[in-house]
Amino acid sequence: MNRNIGDQIRVRSRKYFKSLPGYNLKSGDDHVEYEIPAHGGSYSVGFTEDMFSFCGRIVTISSIEEDPSTGQPVYRIEKDRDNWAWWEWMVEDLIKEKLELLENE
Repeated sequence: MNRNIGDQIRVRSRKYFKSLPGYNLKSGDDHVEYEIPAHGGSYSVGFTEDMFSFCGRIVTISSIEEDPSTGQPVYRIEKDRDNWAWWEWMVEDLIKEKLELLENE
């Protein structure tokens, strides 16, 4: 997906993240480590309890970087002051919502 700085996206739901293999956040833990397939192997991505507070929220991309180990885009968002790295699999676009708005005009 081609995304640009300034694009609005939605962070996927808490239910989505809890359904992924590897979800094991227990009381007292501060993050989950997900093993993500890439380049014939896998890499580990942390998802913190603070990041869960953004689940389901619409956010604006403030910068885009390339992950050196995977070549995939990593997004920074305004609402968390560029604190966390957000990968494509963590977000979804708003095209469906925009189409619904256009249909209702």
